[in-house]
Amino acid sequence: MLRHFLNFLLWIFPSPVSSFLFRECCFKLSHVNLGDNVSVCGRGWIYGRGSLSIGDNTWLNPSVIFYTHLDAPIVIGSNCDICPVVLDNSQHF
Repeated sequence: MLRHFLNFLLWIFPSPVSSFLFRECCFKLSHVNLGDNVSVCGRGWIYGRGSLSIGDNTWLNPSVIFYTHLDAPIVIGSNCDICPVVLDNSQHF
């Protein structure tokens, strides 16, 4: 439920660069492990109660969405730039 509330705050909060610290605090409050110098641009969403870790110097563009699950942690490395509408289709054929 906390992540839903924080998602709402991230959605209504404006997107200027000056609000990076606010969005970073929202991600940390929702138990996301953030590295140093992570930039979270406006209106990102986190669904689920699973683990999410984001490495140092990573940039999350507006409208990035994470679907987390307790049995499948998401780990994003350092020095990444994640754009919106990135899908992880982990089905192996």
